[in-house]
Amino acid sequence: MRAKKAIISLALTSLLGAAAFLPDLPEQRLSWLSRIDPSPIRYSGFVEAYAFTVAAEVAGRMQSLSVREGDTLSGGDVVAQMDETYAELRVRQAEAALALARASGGNGDAGDAALGRAASPALFAAQVAQAEHFLDLARLERDRHTVRAGRGGTVQRIHVHPGQALGPGAPIATLIDRQDLKVRIYVPAEALPQFTPGGKVRLNEGKETFSGTVEQVSDQEEFSPFIGGGSGNHSDRVFAVKIAIREGWERLRPGMSVQVELGDGEN
Repeated sequence: MRAKKAIISLALTSLLGAAAFLPDLPEQRLSWLSRIDPSPIRYSGFVEAYAFTVAAEVAGRMQSLSVREGDTLSGGDVVAQMDETYAELRVRQAEAALALARASGGNGDAGDAALGRAASPALFAAQVAQAEHFLDLARLERDRHTVRAGRGGTVQRIHVHPGQALGPGAPIATLIDRQDLKVRIYVPAEALPQFTPGGKVRLNEGKETFSGTVEQVSDQEEFSPFIGGGSGNHSDRVFAVKIAIREGWERLRPGMSVQVELGDGEN
């Protein structure tokens, strides 16, 4: 029995002695920035699209909609038509005034004709020019009742319905430009020198690879949006990097998750 205790004691002493020679291991803290496979370096991001709103320019009643959600538009395409009854009447009034000014032929107005006086050529030209100006303004006001897309995009959401009364600036439809897709990733400070505007990156979505170009590197340090209750150390702080998708945008959709790697995405 004493021999067994001596053997156990000797074994424990040997283990403790061996532990004294082990190097101190640094404490490692896990976060979303940690990578299981250090090669290649990858960062997660989401596809974003530029969204813009098409709004009414004038107050009035919505007469008709020319688009549906999911439609693809070009710049200048008609989105909606406002009731232009009164605007059309003002155009006709201005046209009649211009015709009257031209028909006077320099003979002045009715009062001048009654007194036998003729208008000077300069006054006649000024009256015609003023009537033409009023007609241009009336036509411009009428054209503002036709709501058009300022740039191309895909209709994501429609905010109104025919017959609804709208005020100036009321949103009619929201469009996204799917040809102007971006990816935003968050990079720790020590990796920031690898990302410079104009630099090439690869974007992976499933089994597909796309090319991207670094468009903007933020100079504002911020906490990672994915860390809950960070330690407050510098490693918790990241910088936003915006990447423009150079090709393959027709196969990507806003909200898709992609993996970003350094290097050119060309095959």
